Amino acid sequence: MKRILSLIMSAIMLLCIVSSVRLSVFAAGDDFATATNISIGSNYYGNITQSNSKNVYKFTIPSSGRINIRLNAYIYCTHYYLYDINGNIVWEARWQYWNNTAEVYSMDTNLDLTKGTYYFAVERCDGTGNYNFKINFTSAGENFEETLDGNNQNIKTADAI
Repeated sequence: MKRILSLIMSAIMLLCIVSSVRLSVFAAGDDFATATNISIGSNYYGNITQSNSKNVYKFTIPSSGRINIRLNAYIYCTHYYLYDINGNIVWEARWQYWNNTAEVYSMDTNLDLTKGTYYFAVERCDGTGNYNFKINFTSAGENFEETLDGNNQNIKTADAI
């Protein structure tokens, strides 16, 4: 009896540990102030529920270049946004429905951006479920750094070389 009780207690403790780890993996901020910091090139996992309808992730790219977003969402319908540091929408993919047979939405998109900090958001439009994503970066190899707001786009504000 003592051995059975010990096994049950061990199983409960293991379940508590696994549950807490899973919750920390899925925890993400829901606005810019609470955005989860992420690293370029790492895999991330999240979930959308009735009470957790938006997850926001914050990342920084060191120079102008191209990001690649690869994502799989097991959610009926979702919206995706990329915001700049000022909260302006840089890119969006709204009303993205899963494949009815596979019940997954897959994204593989490239975006050219200038150096800076950005926010990637996943938002529910219908349904709940899990998703995973990875953001990769390739530098443009520019010789003259362009700023986030592209203020050197005309003759009056051109950068000296």
